[in-house]
Amino acid sequence: MPDREKVMRGFECCLRNDHKKCPYYSADILDTTCYTRLHTDALALLKGEETRVMTMEEARETLHTADFLYCEDKNDDTMAGGLTRGVLNDRDYWDLSNGEYMMPDCLDEGVYLEAGYGKYFRFWTAKPSPEQMRDTKWEEDNETV
Repeated sequence: MPDREKVMRGFECCLRNDHKKCPYYSADILDTTCYTRLHTDALALLKGEETRVMTMEEARETLHTADFLYCEDKNDDTMAGGLTRGVLNDRDYWDLSNGEYMMPDCLDEGVYLEAGYGKYFRFWTAKPSPEQMRDTKWEEDNETV
């Protein structure tokens, strides 16, 4: 992931037309290459902030460090479309808005919910729209019965 501060300094230098202080500037390269590198990094930062399903690693970290999360249950067809909000309660457990709860370690390696992440429930980086939830595929259950 590009350095956010570097990208902001680069844009500030562009606005002031002070290219020599720009972290992307190099006397050895053409100005257009400088702009391309700056814009590439800025685009990567913006894409990183898009609402999307968290990876398993992000989900594990969220359960241990965040205070709030959005959890979608594949088998919940209520008006909320299976989306529940979770609030961390004194760092002991997550209260979910559907009345259930989760422990911060429930996705750690070898723990009971790990195998179901992405297949039956998933966390989002921000509140997804109903269209995003509908259009984002769930992981396939490749295990044979």
